[in-house]
Amino acid sequence: MFLLTAPVYRESHPPKVKTSGNVIIVSWADCFHINAEVKEFVLFKDDQAEYKGYDSQYNVYRPSQYLSKYSGFVI
Repeated sequence: MFLLTAPVYRESHPPKVKTSGNVIIVSWADCFHINAEVKEFVLFKDDQAEYKGYDSQYNVYRPSQYLSKYSGFVI
C-alpha cells in the first residue's frame, strides 16, 4: 500500500509578493514540500477562490498601480 502525506508548509519560505505597475504577482513555488502529484493549487482572496490550477504563480490585476491597499491571500 502506498500512503501519501499532506504537503508540508514551509514557514521559512512564505509566499512572495511583487508589484509591477497594475499587477501584483503572488508566487508560492517554494512554500510547500510537495509529497505527490499536485491536483491543483487554489488561491483565495476575501474568502473567494481567485485562482485554481497547476501554476505556482498568479498575477492579480488592480485598477491602479497607486493603490497601496493589499488584501491578504490564502493558499
